[in-house]
Amino acid sequence: MAYSIEAALESGEFEKIIVSTDSQEYIDLLSHYPIEFVKRSAELASDKASSFVVIEDVLNKYQHIDFDYFALLQPTSPLRTAQHIQEANAKFEQHFDQFDFLVSVSDAHKPTTLTREIDEDESLKNFKLDYSNYARQQYYSEYSPNGAIFSAKPQAYLKQKHFYGENVSLILWIKKCR
Repeated sequence: MAYSIEAALESGEFEKIIVSTDSQEYIDLLSHYPIEFVKRSAELASDKASSFVVIEDVLNKYQHIDFDYFALLQPTSPLRTAQHIQEANAKFEQHFDQFDFLVSVSDAHKPTTLTREIDEDESLKNFKLDYSNYARQQYYSEYSPNGAIFSAKPQAYLKQKHFYGENVSLILWIKKCR
């Protein structure tokens, strides 16, 4: 968590950095940073709580402030740097009239048509393609969200309840965030 906070601070991109947590221990450990905390209720700290309800809680608690957009910087992305944040914010701001969201993505490295589930008996019986004739040039590049940064206009996010869809820009990070 500290790494995400430090990257956000170093980027110089945010008016406020807000951490949502149910842990008083985390609050105590991180209180030396110039950030704010939203203490989650037990309901929002459960394994069943979605990211949406947690973000909604924070946005509702800060509804008196008119944010142009917010960024979700998950602590599970330790390779994200201040520079990544700056690049993402610059791209989002450049296309602000066109898009309501921005999501960081990375190359999937293998076409999903080559990906299969392993059977309970640990066999490869679900791999029924003829892989001997595989040529990567026959497949188009595919990408997946890497979890490093999600940005959104608050009202669009509250209405849509997720970061994906047609009105989403992307920032492509090649081997930068995994």
